[in-house]
Amino acid sequence: MILTADGGSTKCDWALADDEGVRYLSTRGLNPFACDDETIARILDSELLSCLDAARVEAVYFYGAGCIFDGAERTARALGARFAGAHIEVESDMAGAARALYGNGSGIAAILGTGSNSCLYDGRRIVHNVPPLGYILGDEGSGANIGRTVVADILKGLAGDRVREMLYQECGTSYDRIIEQVYRRPEANRYLAGFARFAARHLDLPPIRAAVERSFDAFVERNLGVRKADRVLLYNPDCVGLWLYQKYTDLFIPVTNATQLAVPVSTVNPSWTPVCFGTMYTGVLPEVHGIQGYTKPVITVDSLFDSLARSGKRVALVAVENSSMAIIFQNRPIDYFIVPYDDAATEKGLELIAQDRHDVVVVYNQEYDDMIHRTTPEPPQAMEALKHHIRDFGRLTGAARAHWADHDTLVCWATDHGNHVDWRGRGTHGEYRPEDINVMHFYGVYPKK
Repeated sequence: MILTADGGSTKCDWALADDEGVRYLSTRGLNPFACDDETIARILDSELLSCLDAARVEAVYFYGAGCIFDGAERTARALGARFAGAHIEVESDMAGAARALYGNGSGIAAILGTGSNSCLYDGRRIVHNVPPLGYILGDEGSGANIGRTVVADILKGLAGDRVREMLYQECGTSYDRIIEQVYRRPEANRYLAGFARFAARHLDLPPIRAAVERSFDAFVERNLGVRKADRVLLYNPDCVGLWLYQKYTDLFIPVTNATQLAVPVSTVNPSWTPVCFGTMYTGVLPEVHGIQGYTKPVITVDSLFDSLARSGKRVALVAVENSSMAIIFQNRPIDYFIVPYDDAATEKGLELIAQDRHDVVVVYNQEYDDMIHRTTPEPPQAMEALKHHIRDFGRLTGAARAHWADHDTLVCWATDHGNHVDWRGRGTHGEYRPEDINVMHFYGVYPKK
C-alpha cells in the first residue's frame, strides 16, 4: 500500500493506493512553516490514522508546502513515527506539482493556493526557484495575499462604505475581529485566505477586481520575471485540430517559428464554434455563458473583451460576417471590423497592426472549417485552406514584429476545436472525441527593441 500526499496550508489531500484501487482522504493542512510539531502530530493522529491501517503502508510520498530544510525533516520525522518500517520521502509541493505537470519534460510550474510558489523544472529536478517568502513578505497571487490585499483596501476605505458593510455582513466579522485574528491569533494566513472567497463572489465590483488583479500581477512580475505585454495579436483560425499538427507538423513550421510555446488544450463539449469561442473568451463553461449548441446569441456574461475595455485597452475584433466571432461578442466597447471573408480579414488585421492604434487585435479566419464541411479534412482544397491560415498567421506576426517593435508583444494562435469524418464521409465536428476536442495553441513573445 502506497500513500501519497499533496499538502497545503489549508488542507492536505491523500491518495492511498493498493491492488484494489485508489482511495482519497483529506485532512487539515500540514505546512511545517505554519504548524508546530504538536499540531502536525495531532492532525496525523486524529484525522489520518483513524482512516487507514498504518501497518499496511509500505511507502509514503509527501509533497507539501513548507517542506524544505528543517520543515522537510520535521515532517519526515512525524510520518516515520507513525508509519514504522515504511519508506518515507518528503519533498516540496513545488516538486510534486512540477512532476505532475511535466513528468520527464521541462517547464515553469506554479502553485496558487493559500500560499504561492513557482519554479523552473528540467524534467528531473527544480533548477530555479524564486523564494515565495510566506504571506507576510511574499506569496503574491495566493489566497492569503488576495485576502490581505482586499481586506486592507476595504478597511482603509478604498472600496467605499457599501463594500465594507458587505464584507462585515457576509463574513460575519468586524474591524476589531479582523485585527484580533490577524495579529493575536495563530494561522493568520489561513484566516486571510478565507476572504478570497468573498473576493471571488464580487469580482464584478471594480475595487475588488482591481485588488485581485494587483495580486496576480505581482505574482507574475515578482516571481516569473515577466513584463506585461502592451500589444497583443490573437489569431483564431477555425477547426484546426491537434491531430492535424501531429500528422502534418512540417506544414506548421511558420507557426512554430513565430512562437516559443505550444500548449495542448482540450476544448469544451459540444465542440461547435460558438460554444468553444464562448468559453475561450469568457473562461466559463457553456452552461454558464449560455451557448450549448450551434446557435449565435450575444453572450452577456463577462468576457475578455469587457475586461480589456475596463482596463482602458483599445481592442479591435476582425471577423467574417455572420460568423460566430462576428456575432456572439457584440455590444462591447471595442472596435468591430466585420468583413466579407478571410482575405479581407487578414488585410484589415495587417492594416490595424501597421497603424498601431490598438492594444489588442483579434483576427478570425474560417476557410478551413468551411472546406471540411464541403468535403473532408484532408483533400487538396481543405489542405490549401489550412495552408492559407498558416500563411496568414506568418504575415500577421511578421507585421507585429515590424510595426510593434517599440512594444512588448504577445502573439497567439488559438483555434477553437478540431474535426473528423462522419458516417456520410463528410468533415464535421461537435462530438466529444479526441479529433474534435484536442487542439494546440501557440504563444510567442517579442520583447521591444
